[in-house]
Amino acid sequence: MDQFVIAPGPPGQVTLCCHGTLELACRDSLSTACSSALARADTHLVVDLDDVDFLDCASVRLLADTARLQRDRGGSFTVVCSDAFVLRVLALTGFSAQHRVVRAHGGSAVEADPLAG
Repeated sequence: MDQFVIAPGPPGQVTLCCHGTLELACRDSLSTACSSALARADTHLVVDLDDVDFLDCASVRLLADTARLQRDRGGSFTVVCSDAFVLRVLALTGFSAQHRVVRAHGGSAVEADPLAG
């Protein structure tokens, strides 16, 4: 399985699905995947972290930079995540306070409570 997969969604939306561990060793690959997803997303970029079991601060920073670039061009940015550890990292780094983070639930998305376990 590829660590990063870009999937088209409804018109204007692209989802970047991430898998495994996101750490400094894969930063270049994540950066390339984020750039590719940005190039394909017209109005909405979704980053799916449901299959991520660990992410470091370098990865959080890269996601924050991607969110800023998407917003600067008038688009929206959402992270989907259900892993309690990953949600806590997003909360403790301040990411979830500045960017939309949702928890997938039965085919729909609900706002994530990053500190709930």
